[in-house]
Amino acid sequence: MACCTLEHAEKMTAEFNKAGWKFETISSQIPYSERKRMLRQIRNGELNGLCTVAIGIEGLTIEGLYGLIWLRRTMSLTVYIQFSCRPLTPAKGKKYGIILDPVGNCFIHGKVELHRTWSLKGKTERTPADDLAPKMKICPACNVMNSSENITCHICGYDFSSDKIPTNKRRLPVMVDGELVLLDEHELTERHEEIKIKLLENKRHTKQEEKKTEMRKLTQEEKLQILKNGLGKKNNMFERGKIWI
Repeated sequence: MACCTLEHAEKMTAEFNKAGWKFETISSQIPYSERKRMLRQIRNGELNGLCTVAIGIEGLTIEGLYGLIWLRRTMSLTVYIQFSCRPLTPAKGKKYGIILDPVGNCFIHGKVELHRTWSLKGKTERTPADDLAPKMKICPACNVMNSSENITCHICGYDFSSDKIPTNKRRLPVMVDGELVLLDEHELTERHEEIKIKLLENKRHTKQEEKKTEMRKLTQEEKLQILKNGLGKKNNMFERGKIWI
């Protein structure tokens, strides 16, 4: 687990252990022998995980590591790729590695396996704009945020170089007002009854409103009266509600 500070790593270790997992904090402040012991226990399955700040970013193969949780944001592409490759390192009998990224590093740098063009020319002189948050772009196919450097959408694979605009776009969830209820059998039953009563009241109210504005057919005498008084003049019948001739 990639954490922000040593204090953060220790706090997350305590939280995981409290939840029933077996985690330890690895850092440069503990003896080398202790670090070796932790890595050995990860390899043997005796530890569920390690919380770290910088140990394990690069130059270290951690056998038995199958996952990484990003709890720190990094603007360094090197740190992002190197750290993400820890659980992706091939091993005997290993089929996959899982990366959880709730802080959004993949939005900044794109997917780890994204094809990148490297150059030895170096970067030009930095400007104040370079220190701002990176630009993002929205995928026109699935409406998911992507890094501005992404060639394809990291979710649906849409090619950003394409001129074709998808017709069947992914619809985002709609937010509506609602109430949180306990998933207790007794209270859920009561809640169902409340909903039924509200639905009946709404239905009754709707019928009353429809009845008020219900159109009625005029009699022959009323039609003649309207024509006699003139359609352009104010007529009480029109004021009472909708009518049709």
